[in-house]
Amino acid sequence: MPISVICDNNSCRKSLKIKDEFAGKIVECPRCGGNIRVPDYHLQQQFLEAEENIASRVVEERLGAVLALKKLGDPFGLPLIYDRVADPAPVVADEALLALLEGKEAARPFLARFFQEEHDAVRRLMKVADKRRSAEALDFICTLVEENKLSEQYVSEMVPLFARIQNRRALPTLEAIRRRYPNLEQLVQAAIGRLEHPESGVATLYKGVRPLEKLGKLGCLPVLLALLAGGVALLVR
Repeated sequence: MPISVICDNNSCRKSLKIKDEFAGKIVECPRCGGNIRVPDYHLQQQFLEAEENIASRVVEERLGAVLALKKLGDPFGLPLIYDRVADPAPVVADEALLALLEGKEAARPFLARFFQEEHDAVRRLMKVADKRRSAEALDFICTLVEENKLSEQYVSEMVPLFARIQNRRALPTLEAIRRRYPNLEQLVQAAIGRLEHPESGVATLYKGVRPLEKLGKLGCLPVLLALLAGGVALLVR
């Protein structure tokens, strides 16, 4: 496949198509006679892949260190784990944050430091809870909400998160949100519906139960069921 190049001479800048057999070599520009180095994209790709492999191994080593420190526990492990909360590799940073959350009371000072030093720490915590389905992260979030330590903006973002995680630990927290923020009533009610009826589609169907109950009280339900049965019979024919 031909390689596209442009002459390096500023007064020339001719565009050329060079055969790939000249990759990595120097050719002469047919217009100005200047030298043009033809890039070797295959070699560049190999170099990039080698860099990625090295970076991947380094990340694996840092992740392994966090897991080892987690087993070591307090007082030696937690300070070093905290240093990894800001790791550039998300997988390492998330694992370090989870390790702190699982450190219970011993890790509270480090978590307090994390919330003081980390920009948008609450959203980071929500992301870890959502991605890892961490009971510890969810419990910590619920505690923050119940102790009224978060703004309404954060709380409104957490309500859908509680519904997605499908952990009933969030139910008391959702009730507390409903009492404290009346304008979030509809959002909270939808989340509670999903937690109480986690089966697919039940939360939506639940909204239609009460009209059916009213029809039953009015004596119309048997008629409605008979009509539905008749429709099914016609379809079978």
